[in-house]
Parts: sequence; C-alpha cells; structure tokens
Amino acid sequence: TYRSQRKKVFYRFLENETPGEFGYSLKKDKVEVRRLEGSYWLVALDVSRATNLYSSRGFFSEEVEEKMKIALSLIPKEDSVIVCCHYPFFQHDAHRRTLKRGEALRKVLEGDRRIKLFLHGHTHRHTIADLQPSDLPVVLDCGSCAQKDRASWNLIDLNEKGCTITTYRYKDGWKPFDVEEITWTL
Repeated sequence: TYRSQRKKVFYRFLENETPGEFGYSLKKDKVEVRRLEGSYWLVALDVSRATNLYSSRGFFSEEVEEKMKIALSLIPKEDSVIVCCHYPFFQHDAHRRTLKRGEALRKVLEGDRRIKLFLHGHTHRHTIADLQPSDLPVVLDCGSCAQKDRASWNLIDLNEKGCTITTYRYKDGWKPFDVEEITWTL
C-alpha cells in the first residue's frame, strides 16, 4: 500500500544488519550486492512501488538502472552474477501487472555476459527458460510455494560450468518433481 511504502514496512522484515558489497543496500539504494560462494555474486533489485488494488506494476527507474550498472562494473570480470528481482523483465502479462521500463532491464541483462541467472517472481508461474541463445541469462520463476494445487520451489546448485535446478512440488509433502542441468554458454 502507499502507506506501507512510505513507512518502508518491507525493510523492517528484510533489512540486513550489514551493508552489501560496495556499500549498496536495498533500503537506501534499491540495489544490493552480495558475494556468494566461489565466483558468484548476487545483485538484488527493489523495483516495487505502491499501486492501487487493481494494479501491481513495478518500476525499473533510471536511478536503479544506473546503480545496477555501477554495481556490475565493480564485480570482477571473471566472476558470475545472479540477478534477483520480483518482476520479470519481459512484458507478457496485462499492462497493470508489468514492469515499467522492463525493456531497459532486458538491455542491461543482455549487455553483460557474466549474468547467468535472472530470478523473479510475481507471475506465480513455474518457469525455467534458458535464454542464453538470445544473449540473455537463464530465467527462473519458482512459482509459488503457497499455491494450493501447484505449489513449487526451486533448489539451485551452482558450479563453475552451470547449475542443477531441482524443482520441488507439494503433493503429500515436498518431493522433487523435475531436475534440469544447465551449462553456461554465455
């Protein structure tokens, strides 16, 4: 809601005690960078904004775009990046459910071959799309672990040459449903 965004309620639950790499934090910058295991880095984006009850549009602002580009420039060129953003960059839903300036985010992703995975939510549709042949990262939407009939989530095991994605579905308990091996080609 507008009130919760104004009061930054989201950050009371998800605020990190330590700033991210390079001093970025989601609360202050809407971009946060964290070094993961090995040569992997996480770049998290906050593109949410307050909307009315009939809309759920995000906004990849010019300011967030610039901070993301600066953050990416500080990550070693030989390392790999995972980008995490609630909204998908592609515009396949109704206008009121899309990411404003999603095309600009797409161009940033397309322009950096170190970005191996783009993790998003919002659609609640389980998706694993290897877009590497189109110079884009592998795109994952885990679906929703709270959906009644199709609850799912992904376990991602990273290695130097790619990753293994195990999808779990809920049917009389959480069970592996599918396993995909992805090799980085970018």
